[in-house]
Amino acid sequence: MNSDGKPESGGSAPAPFSAEFQVAWADLDLNGHLSNSSYLDYAVQTRFLYLASRGFGPAEFASHRIGPAVLNETITYRRELRFLDRFAVEYRTSGGNAGGSKFRVVNSFIGPDGELCAELTSFGVWFDLGSRKTTPPPDGLAQAMAALVRTDDYEALD
Repeated sequence: MNSDGKPESGGSAPAPFSAEFQVAWADLDLNGHLSNSSYLDYAVQTRFLYLASRGFGPAEFASHRIGPAVLNETITYRRELRFLDRFAVEYRTSGGNAGGSKFRVVNSFIGPDGELCAELTSFGVWFDLGSRKTTPPPDGLAQAMAALVRTDDYEALD
């Protein structure tokens, strides 16, 4: 892996973190497919599963009195996910600032046939729950975010 988090030439790209789910009855909208708010819920669940797998779970968030504040999200839909469909949600980073307080992440929703169903891009900051201001993440959280697989269009944020 080079300093940009990309594989050296000739190597295969690292696999992103991925979590498996199944569309539940409560996830459906009037059209009978996964509702837009459910995409957001599954993306958030995947993010927290990743952070917990890297040693930064709910207890660490509580002890550091920190949380994510999402400032902007964009979803691009490509294919439906319907009742009882199994799907995976992949998690990558597409940007961050030098201090780690700002982040842009991408969740890709992969359907049962392996095709991309939707992609959610979120821009956010780490939020100090005491001061109610943006803050750099504590070491464990910063390390977990730095370990995320980067998208090909990863960029440094101001």
